[in-house]
Amino acid sequence: MNPAAAARSKIPGHTVLAFDFGERHTGVAVGDTETRLASPLGMFSASGAERRLAEIASLVREWRPQRLL
Repeated sequence: MNPAAAARSKIPGHTVLAFDFGERHTGVAVGDTETRLASPLGMFSASGAERRLAEIASLVREWRPQRLL
């Protein structure tokens, strides 16, 4: 077992937002460190860095995650 993974799992209930940056779209998923489950939230258009950052900021305000990936 990876010691770093074991240490992370001791922190209960942290929300994680994960992003998959592509050339045309950015995929988004939300996970929880306690349940160790993740679910897709969908994707948004990656038309320019400013728009992409605005979308990410909106998701961060909505979900208030403790971690971003």
